[in-house]
Amino acid sequence: MKTLQQPNQQMGLQPMTLLTWMALISEGYNKQNCLGTAGNYSRTLSNLQSYLKSRNKKDIPLHQVDGAEVACYTEWLKTSDKSQNSVAFHLRNLRSAYNKAVKVKLLPIPEENPFEHVHTNSISTHPRTSESNVILLLEELNIPQALIAMGKKSKRKSFAKMVENMTFARDAFLFCFYASGLPFVDFAHLTHKNIQDGKLCYDRQKTGAHIEMKILPQMQIIIDRYANNGYYLFPVLTETSVKEAYKQYNKALRKYNHRLRQISLMLHLKTPLSSYAPRHIWACMVYHGGMPESCIKERLGHGSLDTTRFYLKSFDSSKIDEINIRIIKNIHKKFAGYYE
Repeated sequence: MKTLQQPNQQMGLQPMTLLTWMALISEGYNKQNCLGTAGNYSRTLSNLQSYLKSRNKKDIPLHQVDGAEVACYTEWLKTSDKSQNSVAFHLRNLRSAYNKAVKVKLLPIPEENPFEHVHTNSISTHPRTSESNVILLLEELNIPQALIAMGKKSKRKSFAKMVENMTFARDAFLFCFYASGLPFVDFAHLTHKNIQDGKLCYDRQKTGAHIEMKILPQMQIIIDRYANNGYYLFPVLTETSVKEAYKQYNKALRKYNHRLRQISLMLHLKTPLSSYAPRHIWACMVYHGGMPESCIKERLGHGSLDTTRFYLKSFDSSKIDEINIRIIKNIHKKFAGYYE
């Protein structure tokens, strides 16, 4: 990022501080329209402000981020009612900011890595109910009946809109699953141009990796159900400017996850569904169904663009479609004639 290459010119002779550095990183990503990454650093910046306030400090010099400070911050996170994934999220962002500072020589290469003993791995939160059962339960869920069973009044004017919203959340979840673990952010940004000759073709919002897949009957039914003449394929976004669409997406994501939690209650799931669950469920199912890890990485669009391009050259997309169809056939019998 250009912003990270000239920090001393911006700060003059004053030493760089932790919060200023976090803000500069976030600002740099904002200028590049990497709004999700910018938001991540901004969230950790806000979290660090709370942490420092708890220690009666407004800020600290960047060079004071050592092993002791990181350990203190980690302990504060754990005692602040943060989930393990939330703790890992903020520590990853802080570690990344630290490494960027070393890279642009704001900090010397440390003799001891202050993050050496810090665990930044997230834990899986996808449903514990068997993956195929979750998909079938969603397919068979009668949302109006489920809402009535939860005490919602069908005669109220808001009931029809509630059914519509919950149905779309369920359909979005299923589409993302059948589309090989399509991330919700990519689902939201799909346009009619992403459908080409019976294939869904798109570039991942996060990594830029190009993905192509055959549109399965289950996917086509959902596409047809929400067909419209608007710019986007599905009714998630209306804005087309990057920043306005990003704001709208974040609001839609919160609503989507809230509705998935409500659906989880309807299905009596021990672990609530989330926007990440279709991705986890798909990856788990195809892995146990025999798909090589390298093919899964390709279809999920994981890693750098170079890695993605390597896998795109190494594996035939039609082979992944073949395995994907075989896996889905095992859990969705009503389309069996299509696969013969």
